[in-house]
Amino acid sequence: MIHYMEPLTYTIYSKSPMDVIKKYRLRADPQGSVEILDSFWPLDSQQDCAPALLVYADLAASPDPRCVETASLIRSRYLDS
Repeated sequence: MIHYMEPLTYTIYSKSPMDVIKKYRLRADPQGSVEILDSFWPLDSQQDCAPALLVYADLAASPDPRCVETASLIRSRYLDS
């Protein structure tokens, strides 16, 4: 979203997670770096990122100070008006 740091875990939101798993031939791995979750908002075909508020919340909830710093940057760029 802001290309500030390289994520340790990639989160993919999809209306059909099984299609993503099949398309990219992903296999379950408890130590893996990809998580696929159901999107709970209407997806737009032009949308390539989750809503800023969701990205902010995910990062702000992390115990990692780098994630909290990135959340602050997202908040100031996209959410503060």
